[in-house]
Amino acid sequence: MARLLPQDKIQPHWWRKSLISFFLGLLLSYGIVALFAWFGPGGLEMDMKVQFNMWMLSVIWLPLFY
Repeated sequence: MARLLPQDKIQPHWWRKSLISFFLGLLLSYGIVALFAWFGPGGLEMDMKVQFNMWMLSVIWLPLFY
């Protein structure tokens, strides 16, 4: 079996980068959804906007986290 080169091994700081992308991506997603909720069509009083914003949060956040 061939040995892995040092650059091919999992680096010890992967967890730090993962946590940072998790929280900052989530924060950015909340910010984008909040701006749409306030300034989007219908304002905050639109009936189905809450449900739409809930679903859009995950659609925005998951590509950022990946």
